Order: sequence, then C-alpha cells, then structure tokens
Amino acid sequence: MFWKKRRYVVATIAFFGFFNMYALRVNLSIAIVAMTENKTTTLDNGTVIYGPEFDWDSEIQGYILSSFFYGYITTQILGGWISAKIGGKRVFGTGIAVTGALTLLTPCVANVNVYLLLTVRIIEGIFEGVTYPSIHAVWARWAPPLERTRLATLAFSGSYAGTVVAMPLGAYLAESLGWSSIFYFFGSLSLIWFVIWWVVVAESPDKDTRISETELMYIKDSLENIDPNRKIHHPWKEILKSVPVWAIAVSHFSENWGFYTLLTQLPKFMKDILNFDLGQTGFMSALPYLAMGIVIPIAGYIADWLQEKRILTTTQVRKIFNCGGFLAQTVFMLGAAFVLTPGGTIACLTIAVGLNGFAWSGFSVNYLDVAPQHASVLMGLGNTFATLPGIVSPIISGYIVTTPDDLECKRRASLEVSLQFASFFQYDVYYKVVSCASNPKEKIEDRNEVDAGNWANNCLIGEWKSRTQSRTTCRAPQAFLDLCGLHVQCECGSVFNMALTNEKVQSYGTETTLEESAETHPKWMFWKKRRYVVATLAFFGFFNVYALRVNLSIAIVAMTENKTITLDNGTIIYGPEFDWDSKIQGYILSSFFYGYITTQILGGWISARIGGKRVYGAGIAVTAALTLITPWLASVNVYLLLAVRIIEGVFEGVTYPCIHAVWARWAPPLERTRLATLAFSGSYVGTVVAMPLCAYLAESLGWPSIFYFFGTLALIWCAIWWVVVAESPDEDPKISKAELNYIKESLGHIDPNRRIHHPWKEILKSLPVWAIVVSHFSENWGFYTLLTQLPKFMKEILNFDLGRTGFMSALPYLAMSIVIPISGYVADRLQEKGILTTTQVRKLFNCGAFLAQTVFMLGAAFVLTPGGTITCLTLAVGLGGFAWSGFSVNYLDVAPQHASVLMGLGNTVGTLPGILSPIISGYIVTTPTAEEWQIIFYIASAIYLFGCLFYGTFASGEVQPWAIEGRSVKDTPMQERAKEGHENKSFEPDI
Repeated sequence: MFWKKRRYVVATIAFFGFFNMYALRVNLSIAIVAMTENKTTTLDNGTVIYGPEFDWDSEIQGYILSSFFYGYITTQILGGWISAKIGGKRVFGTGIAVTGALTLLTPCVANVNVYLLLTVRIIEGIFEGVTYPSIHAVWARWAPPLERTRLATLAFSGSYAGTVVAMPLGAYLAESLGWSSIFYFFGSLSLIWFVIWWVVVAESPDKDTRISETELMYIKDSLENIDPNRKIHHPWKEILKSVPVWAIAVSHFSENWGFYTLLTQLPKFMKDILNFDLGQTGFMSALPYLAMGIVIPIAGYIADWLQEKRILTTTQVRKIFNCGGFLAQTVFMLGAAFVLTPGGTIACLTIAVGLNGFAWSGFSVNYLDVAPQHASVLMGLGNTFATLPGIVSPIISGYIVTTPDDLECKRRASLEVSLQFASFFQYDVYYKVVSCASNPKEKIEDRNEVDAGNWANNCLIGEWKSRTQSRTTCRAPQAFLDLCGLHVQCECGSVFNMALTNEKVQSYGTETTLEESAETHPKWMFWKKRRYVVATLAFFGFFNVYALRVNLSIAIVAMTENKTITLDNGTIIYGPEFDWDSKIQGYILSSFFYGYITTQILGGWISARIGGKRVYGAGIAVTAALTLITPWLASVNVYLLLAVRIIEGVFEGVTYPCIHAVWARWAPPLERTRLATLAFSGSYVGTVVAMPLCAYLAESLGWPSIFYFFGTLALIWCAIWWVVVAESPDEDPKISKAELNYIKESLGHIDPNRRIHHPWKEILKSLPVWAIVVSHFSENWGFYTLLTQLPKFMKEILNFDLGRTGFMSALPYLAMSIVIPISGYVADRLQEKGILTTTQVRKLFNCGAFLAQTVFMLGAAFVLTPGGTITCLTLAVGLGGFAWSGFSVNYLDVAPQHASVLMGLGNTVGTLPGILSPIISGYIVTTPTAEEWQIIFYIASAIYLFGCLFYGTFASGEVQPWAIEGRSVKDTPMQERAKEGHENKSFEPDI
C-alpha cells in the first residue's frame, strides 16, 4: 500500500509534474506538423488558398524546435543552487506553473510573429530548466538511500508517460479542434497540477502534517548524517575536478542526444519518410516513450532490489544498468538508420528507447550517490551539458534534411548515431574505469578514516589534505574497488585514490628496475634474453598453428570452383572437382573445431602436470603430420576429410592452454602482456602469410601443394622448438644468471614443480573468470567467422578471383599482427609507469577493441563495395588486436598457477564459435546474396557488444583469493603479492 507512504505520494505527484513538463515541451513538435502542412485555408476576404498556415522552411522550424533549449540551458545550475537554498518543492512547482501559463499564450504569439514565438519558447525553457535540478533537492530530503532509484525513476518516468500521452493526444486535438487547442489543453492541465502539488507536498518530511511517525523516523534515521536545513557550501573546484561527476555528465549528454533528436524530429520523420498521416504520426511517435515509461520504474525497482539483497553494489548497479541501456540503444539506433521501413524502423526505435530506460537507473540517480547534499547543483551542471543536444540536434537536422528523401534521412540518422556512439564511448571509458557510487550503508566511524569523496560531505580542503598525509584507513565496498581496478578502500574517492597511487607509482619506478640493474644486455637486444627467445619461437609456433588451421579455408575455394577437368577416361567436363554444397562446406570448415573443443581443459591440465613446452610442441607436430595426408583423404571420401580435421583439432586444442603454462614459469608479471601478445601475434602473421601463399600455391601447383608445404614447415619448426626451448628457466643451460635470478625473484614463491590442485568449484563460481571466458567467446566469434568465411565472401559478393581473394583476406590479419605486439608493449608500459592499474588496462584495451569491432563490422555489413568492405574489416580486425592485451593475458592475472586450465576452460567456450559460425553461415548464406551476408555481420556485431558489456562490468586484474593457497590476499605482503601477479601494488597507498 505504497500510497499510504508520504514519500511515495511525493513521488507520484512528481511523476505527474514531469508528465506535464514533457507535455508542455513536446506539444510544439506535434503542433508544428499541423501548422506547416499544406491544407485548404479560407482567408478573411473569402479567398481560398492551398498551402501551409505558417510558411516556415526546415531551417526556421529547426530554430523554433530548439529555441526552448536556449533558455533551458541557462537555469540548470542556478535552479540547483536556488533549490539547495530554499527547497526543491517551491522551485519545481513554480517552474512548471510559469511554463504552463506561457503555453496558454503560445497560439496568440505564434499568429503575431515568429520571433515572439521564439521568445516565449526561450522563456519557457528558462523556467523549465530548474525542474530537473530541483527534484534532486526534494529527494535529498525525502528519499532513503536504498529507495532512491525507485523513487527517482518513478518520478522521471512521468516524462515519458507525458510524451506518450501528449503525442497522440496532441495529434488528435490538432485534427479535431485545431492546433491551438494543443496548447490550451496542456497549459490548463499543468496549472491544475500546480495547485495540487502546492497543497499536498511538503518541503521536507518534518513539515508534512500527514506523515506517520514511523515513516518520519525511518526517513530521518536513513538520512541521519544529512541536515536538510543546514546552509550548504558547494565545493565547486572539487566538483569540476571530479571524474565521477563528469562520467555522469557525459552519460547524461549521450542519453539526451538520442532522446532530443527523436523528441523534436520523430513526428516529421514519420510524416516525411514513412508517409504516416498526422494521426498515425502522433500515435507511432509515442510508442518508444511508452516503452520507456514502462521500463524506467521497473528498472528502478530492480536496481534497488539488487542493492537491498546485496547481490550487487551501488557502483555495479549503476554501471550495468547504464552501460546496458546505452549498448542496446546503440545497436537499435544503427538498425533504425538503415532499415527505413515503417515496421522495422518503429520496432528498432521502440526497442532502443525502451531498453534505454535502464540507463535512468544509472546516471540520473548517480548524482544522489556521489554527493547527496549537492545533488541538485550536480544535476544542474549535468543537465546544462546535456541540454546542448536539444539546441544542436534540431538545427543540424534542419540543415541536413532540406529535401527529405531516404538518402538524406540516412545521413541524418547516421550522423546522430555516430555522435551518440562517440559520446557513449567517451562515457564508457570514464564510467567503467573511474566512476563510483557510495555505499549508503557504510558510514565513517572514526575521524582518522579518510572519506575520499569528502568534498561531497562538505569537508574543508585543507583538512582533507592534512588527513591524507597521515597513516589512515578508508572504507568502501570491495566490489567497487574491483570494478575500478583500485585497491584503496574508500567510499567514493576516485580523486583520492589516483592522487595517492600516483605518488606511489613514482617510487615504484625504482623498484621495477631490477632487471636493468641485474642484466648486462640493453633492452633493445631482446634476442639475448632467453625469455624473448622462447616468445619468438612461440610466435612461429602460433604462425604454424594458424597456417595449418586456415589452409583449408583457401583450398576449399579452389576445390569447389568451376573449372575444366579431364577425367581418367579422357572426358573433359566443366564443373567443380568436389561438388559440395554450402552446408557440406560449412561442416567441413567447422569440423576442425569439433576436436579442438575437446582438449582445451585437458591440455591445460596436462600442461600443469608435465610442462607446457612438451604439450605445445607435440600438439603442433601431430597436426602437421596429419596435414600432409589431407589431400589423399579428401580424394578418397569427404567423411575421411572430416575425420582427419577433427583429429587435427584434438591435437591443436592443447596449444593455447599449454602456452600459459610456459608463461607461468617464464614471464615476469610486468612483462606478461608483451611476451604473451608477441607469441599470440604469430597466429595472425600466420594467417596473413598463409592466405595469399595458399592462393598462390593453389593456382600455381594445385590445391594439394598447400597442405604439403605447410605440413613440412610445421615439422621443421617442431624440431627447432624441441631443441632450443627448455621447460623452465632453471632447466635452460644458456640462460644468464642475472636473467634467471630476475625471473625467479619476480615470480616469488611460485614453485613450477609443485603439484597443483585446481579449485574447480571456486573457478566456476568466479565472475572475473567468466568475464574472460565471455570475452574470449565474443572475440572468437568474429574472428572465426572471418577466418572461415572471408575468402568465400570476397569471391561470391566482391567478385575477387582466387589470387586476390587470398591477398585481400589476409589484410585484416596483417593489421592485427601489427597491432597485437604494439598493444602488448603499450599495456605493460602503462602499468610500469603507474598510469593505469592492471584491471584498468585490461578493461580499457578489451572494451575499446570490442566497441571498435562492433562499429566497423556494422560498417562492413552496409558498405558492400570492395574498397569500403576491405577497409572496414581491416579496421575491425586490426583494432581488435588491442583486446588481446585484455582477455588473453587476464588468465595470468587472476590465477597464474592455474592459468593453463583457465585458458583451457576459456578456449573451450571460445571454440564454440568455430563450430557454430560456419554452420550458421552455411544455412543463412545459401543463394548467396549481400542481404544474407549482412545477417552474418549483424550477429558478430551483437556478440562483440555483449562481450564488451560483460567484461567491462565483471573483469578484474587481481589474483583471486582462491588462487592463493594457504592464505588470504590481505595477509600477503604487498611486494610478494606484486610478484605473484596481483595488481601492480605500487598503485596501492601504504595504509
């Protein structure tokens, strides 16, 4: 019975306040369609003319629709400041009341002069500008921390309910009673609401005569450290320097760009492009906001429930809901930009706007998390920044869409999506890496505890500085610290953390020079360091692994293309040598992965027992031997070919897991990324070389020569690997004593010969492990799709011959092979110099790569010209190389001693795309047509986005507690933990 709780009465009336606010804002977007459409008009002198009542071109209409925001942007901060002084109730009610009164005058001033209309709309914006900031002043006095989200989102959802009702109702009023009735109706309705608000709602619970004693005490107890009547001094300098505050503001801007574009332009778009009449336009324009109006309060309830049940921390809730909402909106807005059919466009926009309702349980409430007493001015600051889209978007649309046809509509939509995605990407970096939210259940218990976000609690800066210089402790939800990649425990102090960690980083620069002081060889002479010799030979090992894997993708094009063939009896026919349809080819290309998936975990387990060197070499050697007999088996029977490819997969399946067993013994923690990525980049160099070389061999010597050449090459490599590489540094007779000591000291207590017991239960329950696994799956989906299907796509859709197919197919992997080792070096340098923590590096590189791949894979789906497609795919795969400095090395971060079995687990799941993708492609691409291939790219893009969201939320760069036997993380000395592969503990203040 929530209506008996006064705080919910306040939220419900605030809901109708926002209902009126958006009805007053959106009414002109419907009215202007009726005001400017061609119709029969009778003048005062009796003349009948056919034309618009107001002959405003698209540019003038753009200025009219955006004029509201010229005023709106000016009073955001002022509204927050006034609300903090005199109370949010008065400011919120007055702002809507004055706007309602001016709305009643709008038809009159529109008939007088367009400039008077512009002036009135600007003044309306000035008074509505105070509403969003002032409602946060209300919640600072009325909302218990664990009900903030549901109360705030209940109120905010009124905005979308108002939009839902106003658009079709405005269209109905315009058709039935004339466009002026829109303004009279909604202006009167808002004044009625104002009277109810003023009479029923009190400024604070203390002043409410109808509140129960129980509820009053509950609210006061939950807000016990907040005095609503205290004079508040806003620390502007610290606010403007706060990265979490700007994370919220950037998110607010991103959300508003898409929202205001649709709010002001959707009715015109539906009429001009989708050819809806005015009645349909009003109804269809309201559907996205109906979805959002439903989702927002549901999301708010779920968000608070997740916190109450301690399933997620406040920070995790904000990030998951916000990032998820934005990712969904990005995908479906891109869909709307290209579908341009009535049903498809409406569906995409409705889903985009509806799912984005989850974001309102992120950024919009986050102001109250980071600084409850300053929430109104923070909302004012954020909404000032976020109002810019309301000004800019309609004007840009007016200049772009001058003769509304499909092409210009696509340009407008593409521009809007690009800007929104760029804003989202900036936000994503800010929000995922450094944003924070305080835990309302934790309170400072001692004056010696540092409140890192103390500006939010009105502490003096001088006091803060003096306190941070002493030995102090601070507290915060550990999950928040994991997400942010920080190890300082504080309530919401990104600024404090970074300030202290940067000081420690400077001192760590001397600690990490152990190798420089111990080794006689300069860094650039890497070949004289045995660990780099191991990495270089591992590079050529992966070169062979992928050459042996990809050879069939090129050979099958030659094996199935139409050509002149002379049979044994002398008959000459024209057709393919192997008459396999697309489904059979799909099974052949995926058969390798049937075996590959079976030995991932087994390979990791064996490597942990007997060593990675033996398993790695043996796996490649057997695969090479089987490759040599592939042409003969293919000629005998397709099922024998399938069988040998499955067996090849079984033996290659051990290679990725076992290389992590090698690095667990050879790689110092601060060189893991560069060593591992140097080795992994061999996969893509192998692909780059193999594809054009296979095409050349097929055309010059016949397709069987592909298998003979690469099978022999791999066996030669195996002999070199077996002779040169030792199982561990201790067993290498050629390693220098300085390097041996450096590696052993950097790996600390790890005994490579100790029998390892893998804690499977904890591994399978670990979210950081599953974050890596999901990321691995996502990366492999796009990679295996291109690896197995790109040659066919280029031949069938881009009409390349076999020689050009092999060369062009290799370009994306050339880019990736260049990017991977560079990204590995950059990643390690960012950690060594203390610029970013391990967790931050992993998330930044991984999520950035996945977002780039999403964009360019979608670009490839729509360009479908040789130059454009090759460019998009090359950028997608190349920039994806940064992800390999994320998830692929992350196994070593979270559990160095178990890295091989974790890689086995991850690569087991990561192999599923190799099985599923070719088969799905075979069933989808049957004709083949460009439209069928677009579906393939859509699927890959969606999976990249999901991987980005999951990894950005749950990944960690810390050694997990279950990975340390016999002691907890916090009991481990800081220097030893750094050696074990924890986060670089130079980033942790000595507290």
